Amino acid sequence: MTESIQTTVGQTLSITLQSMVGSTGYGWYLSKLNGGLALASANIQATAPGIAPVIHTFNFLAVEEGTFNLSFNLIAPWMPGEPADIKNYEVTVNNA
Repeated sequence: MTESIQTTVGQTLSITLQSMVGSTGYGWYLSKLNGGLALASANIQATAPGIAPVIHTFNFLAVEEGTFNLSFNLIAPWMPGEPADIKNYEVTVNNA
């Protein structure tokens, strides 16, 4: 399933995904980014001390008008070709 998002040129768009990378090794990785959006930053933040979910936040800058696709794979680094989950987004960027 693809989630649709709308934004405007010059705005920052954040995608937030949760994983258990600290205990299972599976984390979210950007697997597709095409035109019109630039990855501005990515970070991981723990939700609690110890073994607990973590929040992956990917921030993108909308740099041109159009419709673009983002995909993220939930993978373990030792099994990059076998995602446990995939999240797809269709981002429509409009002029301000």
